[in-house]
Parts: sequence; structure tokens; C-alpha cells
Amino acid sequence: MRAAFDQRMRVTGLTGSTWRVIASLSRQDGQTQAALAERLEISRVAIGEMVDRLERSGHVQRCADPADRRKWRVKLTPLSKDLLPLMFATADDLQADWFRDLSAGELSQLDSMLVRLRERLLNITHETHDEETAR
Repeated sequence: MRAAFDQRMRVTGLTGSTWRVIASLSRQDGQTQAALAERLEISRVAIGEMVDRLERSGHVQRCADPADRRKWRVKLTPLSKDLLPLMFATADDLQADWFRDLSAGELSQLDSMLVRLRERLLNITHETHDEETAR
């Protein structure tokens, strides 16, 4: 799914990792880099590199956190805000195509199963991390 979306977004100059940052910021603009890394389930180093690229291309800007000068907030620029309608329309078109043969009930069941699977995988990851930390 990501590969298909990546392919369609190439015309904008965005890669899979960078459009995910923009999408996350569209839901909550002004997140810290640490919060973005956690939300996207990537390392802080990786998010720093992505934000660097997006800042150089004019898609985001870093702003000092007024409450904590050690933190940086990441905000969308008008360039990215102008891309959001295209991103969301592209996602809607792709999803309509992918799921066109599924009934509403099947979609609901699929969503429920994927949420449960994600929660289970996150729990396994946290348990493994806790065991390694305890050593």
C-alpha cells in the first residue's frame, strides 16, 4: 500500500518517509521531533534526518519550544499545507480501489483485526524491550 502511495507522490518530490511526517503533522502540527519519532515508530536519529530534508526542501520548519529551549517543534509550511488536499485525495482514491470488493461489514472486521494485531505486536515489542532492559 505504501509503495503504491509512494509512487503516486513522487511527482511532489516526497518519499515514503517524508510524506508520512507531513501526514502526521497534518493531524497535529507543531509536534516535537521526539513525539514524531514515537508516533511514526522510528528512531530519533531517523526523524532528525527526515526533518532536515523536509526543512531544506521548504516543507517544514523547526521552531523553538517556548516551554523548553532544548526541544524543537516541527511545523508545516504553506508548501506542505498546499500538498495536503492532493495527499488525502490520492489516499482516498487508492483506498477506494484497494477495498472496492469488500462490504462495509468486511471492512469493519478487517479494521478490527488489524487493530488487534497491531496492539499484540506492540505488546510483544514492549515485553521484549522490558526483558532486555531487565538484564
